Amino acid sequence: DPRIRMTAWRPKELPAWLRLAFSAAESDLVDPGRQQSWLAFVREAVEDLNPAFGIIDYEYDSLYGQTAFEKTTGAVGILHTDQIPRSRQVLRGYDWLTICSQEVADRLGGAQALRGTGAFNEVAQLPGGGVWLLATADYRDYDEAAMNRVFHALAPVLPPGLQMYGHGRTYRIVYQDAAAVRHAGE
Repeated sequence: DPRIRMTAWRPKELPAWLRLAFSAAESDLVDPGRQQSWLAFVREAVEDLNPAFGIIDYEYDSLYGQTAFEKTTGAVGILHTDQIPRSRQVLRGYDWLTICSQEVADRLGGAQALRGTGAFNEVAQLPGGGVWLLATADYRDYDEAAMNRVFHALAPVLPPGLQMYGHGRTYRIVYQDAAAVRHAGE
């Protein structure tokens, strides 16, 4: 399909890491058949790996390699060489689909504990390591309430920092400091 673009690269500063990015029209996720095809494709790609991080996000900054969450914490300009190695300890962001490394999932109590949060429609332990977290069965249902549930479930592994509005733009994230949410739950 000519509308789909895939990029795979190894940053020369981090040769042990492989980065994969897929681009397609957001309208693909509005169509239930296409969204299921995308989910199946991504699931097959990560099934036997322990990916460090993954999301389906339409606000990903390919120039800096930043998620919307990273862009709004004042981290603009932080190189991917700083973010990538930390992705096994800290979650880089969240969205309708979030894939976290096994190390990050373990910090949250594992797949069973994540199921117990009620924040996700689907939680699956990946055979190669890592956890697949699908917020809602349908992309069109990923609304503010669903986003809040996901943020609160994942706050313990999100970097601290007050979420700021970026250049007059509102991103599809919860504008709260994950550290404050963590401390409120203690």
